[in-house]
Amino acid sequence: MPQGSEEQLVKKNAIDLREMALTVLKGWKIVAGCIGIFLLLAIIDLHGTPSVYAVQMQVTPVLGSSDQASSRSSALSSLAQLTGMNPTANQSASQFRLYIDSLHSRDLADDLAKNTDLMKVIFSSDWDEQSKTWREPEPSFIELVKGGILQLLGAREQPWQPPNGARLQAFLAESGHLEIIQDMKRPYLVTIEFDSSDPQFAIRLLNAVNQAADDHLRKKALLQATLYIDYLSKELNTVTVAEHRQAIMQALSEQEKFRMSASSAAPYAADLFDRPWASLTRLSPRPSKAFPSAILMGFLVGAAIILALKYLGAFAREQVRYRIRVEKMPQFLRRLLQI
Repeated sequence: MPQGSEEQLVKKNAIDLREMALTVLKGWKIVAGCIGIFLLLAIIDLHGTPSVYAVQMQVTPVLGSSDQASSRSSALSSLAQLTGMNPTANQSASQFRLYIDSLHSRDLADDLAKNTDLMKVIFSSDWDEQSKTWREPEPSFIELVKGGILQLLGAREQPWQPPNGARLQAFLAESGHLEIIQDMKRPYLVTIEFDSSDPQFAIRLLNAVNQAADDHLRKKALLQATLYIDYLSKELNTVTVAEHRQAIMQALSEQEKFRMSASSAAPYAADLFDRPWASLTRLSPRPSKAFPSAILMGFLVGAAIILALKYLGAFAREQVRYRIRVEKMPQFLRRLLQI
C-alpha cells in the first residue's frame, strides 16, 4: 500500500479531539439537560438522605498505671529469678494498647450485646416492638435478587440469626462505624470515632464501648492477680529459705496492692481525655460535594449521549449505503461474493 494511502487511513481512523469537542459544544442543550437532571437528583438526595454526624471521644493511658506495672514487674522478676516461674511475661504489653486492640474484639462485642437497648437501635429492622422479640426482617427486592444469584452460582447465603456478639462485631468493624484514629506524634492520645445519623445514640454507644473495654481488661487483670496471690500464698507456706520467703512476700504484697487498686471504680486501662461529643457540621450529605459531582456527571453523560448519537448515526448511515450498493449489484456478482 502506498505511503500516502496509509497516512490517509491513519487520519481517517484517528480520534479527532477537536472535532469531538465541537460536536459536544453543538449539542449543548443535551448537556445542559443532563446537568439539570443530575442537579435535581442531587437536591432530592440531599433532602431525602438522613444527615450523618461524626461523634468522637479521646482516650489516654491511666495516669500512674505505668509506675504500678513497673513496680509489679520488678517484684515479680525478683521472684522469677528465685523460683523459676515467670508471671511477668504477660505484663510487658501495655494495658492501653490492649484497650485499643480490644475495641473490635469478639469479647467486647459479646459484652455489649447484653445491652438490649443498644442492640434494639443498632438492629432496629430485626426488632418487633409489639412482640418484644427479634424476628427476621422481610427481604428487599435487591436482597432477593442477590440471594437468587448466589443460589445459581452454588453459594450458600448465611441464614438469619438474632442479633448477637458476632453480628455486633461485624457491625463495629465496618468502615465508618467505629474508627480508631492514632496520631504518631501523640501516641499517648487516641481518637475513637463513630458516625451516625443519631448523635445522641452515638454518644451513648461510645460511652458503653469505653466502659465495656475497660471493665473487660480489669476483670482479666483481677483474675490473673487472684491466681498469682493464691499461688504465692501456697508457696509461702512451703518455702523455708529466708531469701525466697522475702521475695515471695514482696511479690505477694505487690499483687494485693494491685488487686485493691484494680477493684476500685477508677478507670483501669484508659481514661477519657475528651468525653464523647458530636460535631456541629454533618459529614454527609454535603451540598459542597454533591453539586460539583452532579455537574460533572451530567456533563459526562450528556457528552457520551451526543458522541454516541453521532458515531452510531454515522455507522447506521454507512450500513444503509452499503446495503444500497449491494442491492444494485448484479445477482451473479452477489452470489460470487456471497453477500
